[in-house]
Amino acid sequence: MHRDPYHHEDAWTQEVVSYEGQFFTIKDASLKLRPLQRPMPAIWLGADLEPGVRRAARHADSWFPSPRPPPERLAQLVEIYHAELRKRNRSVPAVFPIQRELYLAESHEEAVRQARNFASWHQEHAGDTRASEVNTDRFILGGPRECVEAIRRYVEGFGIGHLVFMIQWPGLSHEKALETISLIGRELVPEFRK
Repeated sequence: MHRDPYHHEDAWTQEVVSYEGQFFTIKDASLKLRPLQRPMPAIWLGADLEPGVRRAARHADSWFPSPRPPPERLAQLVEIYHAELRKRNRSVPAVFPIQRELYLAESHEEAVRQARNFASWHQEHAGDTRASEVNTDRFILGGPRECVEAIRRYVEGFGIGHLVFMIQWPGLSHEKALETISLIGRELVPEFRK
């Protein structure tokens, strides 16, 4: 990431900002809507490849892995991220987020059956052949017990402190997504409040 030494943080923390750089100039600019977080919100940088993971360690408050890397690859990328943080004398962030695709149903069998529609859509429209098998490590999939166990593996194995779930996949009805949200609130959230 090649960028001017201007930092967006200036606009979030100062009343008026001026800057003259190689790529752009800002003169007496101000933001009318400022972030509620003080002094500013955390910046998460998403990346799946090693250069991007290193960039996140250098420039962002946290790295935000996508749902694509399976756990064994995620483990390698986490080590690369931690090594780059150490190299820069930066500590591991208090909030380490991750994104995963989640399909929660009343039972494992029902979750697999329903998720097959997504997998076939994804393979046909997005060319993602890895999605053809819904029971891969890319998905948190199953009944409440299986999903709780899978989430615990991410939390304990990778130090994940914040999970973002993709629950409405292409082809999945709004009603099914709302059912999943309800199940998450009823079956998963209480397990992590203990």
